[in-house]
Amino acid sequence: MTDTRQKLAIYYRQLHDSFPFFLKEVWRFRNLPTPSRVQYDVAKWLQHGPKRKGIRGFRGLSKTWITIAYIAWKLFNNPNERVLLVSASMGHSRKSLHMLRAWIDTVPFLQRLAPQKGSAQRDSGECFDVGPSDWDRTPSVTAVGITGQLPGIRATLIVPDDVETPENTITKDQRNLLEKRSEEFESILVPGGRPPLLAPANGSHLFVDLRRMVPGWACSFVNKFVNNPPLKQSRNQFRNQSRIQTQP
Repeated sequence: MTDTRQKLAIYYRQLHDSFPFFLKEVWRFRNLPTPSRVQYDVAKWLQHGPKRKGIRGFRGLSKTWITIAYIAWKLFNNPNERVLLVSASMGHSRKSLHMLRAWIDTVPFLQRLAPQKGSAQRDSGECFDVGPSDWDRTPSVTAVGITGQLPGIRATLIVPDDVETPENTITKDQRNLLEKRSEEFESILVPGGRPPLLAPANGSHLFVDLRRMVPGWACSFVNKFVNNPPLKQSRNQFRNQSRIQTQP
């Protein structure tokens, strides 16, 4: 019994201390392939990279899936995190929120984060509270569209994911609006909060604009990538020869 408890304690310590290990375990319980070498590199970048950071990569890198796991890891370590998910549309943000909520319900070591039934905790398609969190006017996780209600929201971690689309960047006025809305991220952060964690599409201009407006940004990007989506079990696992490079 003592040996089992020691092994369990070591396992949970690894989950707390290592996001790459946490990512592997979450995907294992979700019957997803073991992360590839390049995905582990992304995970290390998220854990150990600078405070102001982004991920750029081709489709199939699973930026969103890795980022959702990162949010779960942050909540696992600190249930009082306040996370804001931002996408081009409310629908896309809600899909990310639903994914995170499903992982909390089905991954054994995340189930303690589920909202407490019969309590005043929120649990809807647009926001939810994690069980161990202290009460706050801001939910633990909130999903919004980039053109939605940003003023009045507070967060310790902001995750803009696929904020730019061909539809919302056609004209100069649209691009200016997107830039103006993105400038609000800094005012949304609570004191001591982490700046936005960007997961832009490859070729996104938003990250370039943020680097120009706010010094200190860095981005990890995949130099070469074999486009073989990892999250479709009918396909082979990743076969990539690339490593993450850092763009200062």
